[in-house]
Amino acid sequence: MARKRICVLTVYPEGEYQQKLLPGIFEQCNKYNYDVAVVTPLVQVCSSNQDYLKGELNIFELVNFDLFDGVIVTPVPLTEGNVSHASEMVLKKLQKDCKIPVVSIDMKMGDYPVVFTDDSDAFFHITEHLILKHNCKDFLILSGDNQESFIIKQRHQGIFNAFQKYNISFDENKIIQGDFWYDSGELLGNSLIRNEINMPDAVICLSDYMAIGLTNYLIKHGKRVPQDVIVTGYDAIYDASANNPPITTYDSDIAHTGAKAVNFLHQKIDKNKEEVACASAGPENLCIGGTCGCPEDFHFTRERLKKTHLGVRSHYGIIKESKVSMGMLMESYMMENLTEAVTPFDCLAKIYEFRYLIRPFGDFYICLNEGWMDNSLDICEGYSNTMQYVLVSRRNEETSSARKHVFVEKTASNTFSVKRMLPEMINGYGIPQVYYFVPIHFGTISLGYAVVQNDLSNPYCIGIVLRNFLRNVNNALEMVRVKYQTFYLSEHDIMTDLYNRRGMRRVLMDMQKKLKKDDVVFAIVIDMDGLKSRNDNYGHLEGDNGIIYISEAVKSITDENEIAVRGGGDEFFIVGAGQYDDAKMREKFARFCYYLETKNEKLDIPVSASFGYALGNDIVNDFQVILERADENMYQNKALKKKQLHEDIK
Repeated sequence: MARKRICVLTVYPEGEYQQKLLPGIFEQCNKYNYDVAVVTPLVQVCSSNQDYLKGELNIFELVNFDLFDGVIVTPVPLTEGNVSHASEMVLKKLQKDCKIPVVSIDMKMGDYPVVFTDDSDAFFHITEHLILKHNCKDFLILSGDNQESFIIKQRHQGIFNAFQKYNISFDENKIIQGDFWYDSGELLGNSLIRNEINMPDAVICLSDYMAIGLTNYLIKHGKRVPQDVIVTGYDAIYDASANNPPITTYDSDIAHTGAKAVNFLHQKIDKNKEEVACASAGPENLCIGGTCGCPEDFHFTRERLKKTHLGVRSHYGIIKESKVSMGMLMESYMMENLTEAVTPFDCLAKIYEFRYLIRPFGDFYICLNEGWMDNSLDICEGYSNTMQYVLVSRRNEETSSARKHVFVEKTASNTFSVKRMLPEMINGYGIPQVYYFVPIHFGTISLGYAVVQNDLSNPYCIGIVLRNFLRNVNNALEMVRVKYQTFYLSEHDIMTDLYNRRGMRRVLMDMQKKLKKDDVVFAIVIDMDGLKSRNDNYGHLEGDNGIIYISEAVKSITDENEIAVRGGGDEFFIVGAGQYDDAKMREKFARFCYYLETKNEKLDIPVSASFGYALGNDIVNDFQVILERADENMYQNKALKKKQLHEDIK
């Protein structure tokens, strides 16, 4: 039976909420033998760079819900900073396209069911600690700005439960409205310093950010924390560990919430299978910093800082076994190396060489839009119907040759329908997997997406390193696109998109290197008839149209491994090398004539051209001679047509 798949729609996976939530989802899915696909932009929805944000959010357009059995959506990071357009975008897509079970986490989204994090026990433990260990009796609560929200009510209830258990009286006027950010902590600190509010024994803050703001403001204005007042926070964020003093806080049990969300979907998609319980946290999640009076838990603070991956120096000898730090990414000079690339292949090959910077990973894919190098085909919403693998790095297939992993040319073996998202995900692996789908773009221009894949037993929550790795990839791909387009325009005729003489010379040099001894070289010269009279009688625009019609006919008879050239004005060449003879040349001439006859049936002003060819054996020494012979034969054809025309008039 095919393994079931859960799709997680989130944003900014390096956020601390997401870093705690995702492991809970992964662990529970692994228990049920489910695959997980995390579809996520890599920046916060409150980013000030709106063009970049739009390019990131485009990844949600990729999701094909038909490939999944259930969806988990995370409105909390999708509405960060009171921004709503990202959550509205996701909700609209769910309502339009999704026919499978959906569950939201910690916040309502549309009419979908919600699984909430139970914060009441956490705040009971925080309050109990202050009462029993520090003999606190007089409290302030620095709360949120929506006292009716489910989350705030839960947190208050945990505090009140502890007050009730230990017979602590509390005046609800001592609940101070905050905003979960530094500012409200500073405002409360100002009121305490100015004696507008009496200094309590302890302030219980409903978020670490408010606790940090309050602590630092009080210390700045001469108060001692915890000697004069104890301050506690909630969420155990990195900034709480890095603060001086570190904040006493509580590591919220969001992982348990993620597991509960999986269990909710399990009841919908595997009704006949037994549910697996998910463990919840206890008092041990209380993280002792320096703001409550207990001896600081240095293991907690140091481990939290270590997980930021901001180390400056790296131990390259254990790269394969460890997560790469930002220091290692910066020291790699990845961006400088990528900007040296001139061709798309060179660029992708260099990206492949730097794949170690996103370790540990199982497989890594870059999938780009069809025609991604052509800026006239740029897409800003969604993706092309056909996607192209341009880089594929699979586990246990390491090799020093990028040519086995990089694919610039489009072939049947490296293209797939965008509806499949990633064929490897559909085909499946022996054990459950996690697939991270993340955007590749430049500003609002969608280039494609990348996929990082791991065993679900070792999921590796992607974060700041991958985000900055892909920023380098985005910039490098755009730069090489510009370089390629400049190079392309230098070798191609703008009007017809055929090679010009400069491009022809370079291709002929490449062709020479691949010649076999028995190859025959051919040149066809085609010259439009009556361009001057067409310009004089119908205008230069109609003359240009005639040139375009002839170029289309030229393209129609140019086969694989041949090149079509606009030599200038109304003159065109076709050049090739291989197994050619007079019969093949006559067949090309017949196809050319048929194309023009069919075209002229739809034109008010018909077009015609004269045709000549020549064959030779050496592209270097004989090409000019072959081209001249073809030119002579073309003029003979033109003269013959004029003679025939005069005879017809008579």
